[in-house]
Amino acid sequence: MKNWLPCVGRPCVVDGELEQQVPTEYLTIEPQSGRRRPFALSKLFARQKIHPKASAILQKHQSRGEADPAQPLGKQKSVTKDKPSLICIKVEAGYRNAAVEEFRGVRQQLTAAEEQDSTAERDQVKLLLQEVVQLRQQLFHKDDLHKREMEKLNSRLQETASTAATSEANLQAMLDNKQKLINQLQQRRMPEFCLPKGSCKVTGDFGSGSYANVKSVTVSFEAAAKVPNSDEAREDLQHEAEVLSELLAHPSIISLFGWAPVEDISGVTNGLLLEKASCSLRDHLKKGPMEPQEALMILRDMCRGLGHVREQGYMHRDIKADNVLTFPGGRAKLADFGAAKRLYDTCTEYRNTLLHSTPKAYVEIRAGPEDDMRGLSTVAFRLLTGRSVADELLRQLAHLTVSQREAVYRKCRQIEGVANGKPYSPDSCVQATVAEYLGFIKIKEVKPLHKNLPKQLLQDILLGLRNPCSLELRRLQADIESALTQLMPTDNNTR
Repeated sequence: MKNWLPCVGRPCVVDGELEQQVPTEYLTIEPQSGRRRPFALSKLFARQKIHPKASAILQKHQSRGEADPAQPLGKQKSVTKDKPSLICIKVEAGYRNAAVEEFRGVRQQLTAAEEQDSTAERDQVKLLLQEVVQLRQQLFHKDDLHKREMEKLNSRLQETASTAATSEANLQAMLDNKQKLINQLQQRRMPEFCLPKGSCKVTGDFGSGSYANVKSVTVSFEAAAKVPNSDEAREDLQHEAEVLSELLAHPSIISLFGWAPVEDISGVTNGLLLEKASCSLRDHLKKGPMEPQEALMILRDMCRGLGHVREQGYMHRDIKADNVLTFPGGRAKLADFGAAKRLYDTCTEYRNTLLHSTPKAYVEIRAGPEDDMRGLSTVAFRLLTGRSVADELLRQLAHLTVSQREAVYRKCRQIEGVANGKPYSPDSCVQATVAEYLGFIKIKEVKPLHKNLPKQLLQDILLGLRNPCSLELRRLQADIESALTQLMPTDNNTR
């Protein structure tokens, strides 16, 4: 590639690869390699002799009629960076000083441009350094904030862990205290013989239950003695005695006197002495429907007794007409606490009565205060409508579709653990309980025998049958007392 340089005079271009002695008649510029602008620092040399080829070149241009090939002053051409060239320029007489001055001016311009570029680069570098410093400061600031946030989070985590450890310790202390109380209760037993042998005389049979026979006895007063009919029944009686001894005396709870030897067909057996009642509510209903005032008074006594049981931390679990005793004057008391448990204790077996407790109690083997509300609502339904919840649900069970009945049978087999293919015939009450659990049957309405009962009371009784978890005892008791106020004079409703 040929290289040109601005000059005055007649130029002669020499290839960069030509290695020869430069004629002395030419002005020689030797570019320095390795620079961004190699011609900026070129050296200027002057020779005295004229190269003979210069005249030949000029004559060649003149013979062709071409213009003088001398380059105009100030016109610049780039010089190759990779291969420095020797650029020879023929200078006529009188133009040497002008050429030297021109090259000096070019060199100064190039030097000034380079200094300007260097200054711009330095300014740009300074700006970049300032940005780097700012970014570094921002990074340090964010890092500091991050460290502070991490310290706060670690502090919160430590506080949370400390609180959790404290709560766990408190919970463990409560559980230990509860276990101690349970152990104390288990150690507390009613005396095996509160009365000497022969001091209790049997005067008749009062009735019989699932695990005990009730006899009418006379000590120095009339009482009822529950005599166990098996070893398991004796454990239930012992448990009932422990629960009644824990419950404080209340006018709506049966009173416990203690143990006494009772003569039976099988011999002398220790019986549990209890307060003697007129009859059970179930036997009382056999006489016929009750007046609404009498029924409401019994329900009010049941609510009061159940409220006292809950205040002492227990649930009855088997409220039904059989376990409600009536006394002279229209009073009623809760009895039969053999299935009672502490509130929210773990339930391992079903001890309730089918259709008087919630379906979940049987299907899921669970117990809760809602079972007592369901039992109370079944008794209220029986007293105010003259019909039983069991009869109503069994009537609906008979009208189930084939697919619904098959679903009930499958669920019954699953609950009882009976394999498919084996003969299985579940009890009708079991089927009705499962059908109610599956939502196939339910109590649809409460139709009272007397039309003057408050509508709110009937709605709450229906709620206690369908969803007893949503019914509060105080609310039902307030409804009953409000209905009594409407039905009875004030002076007769003071007990």
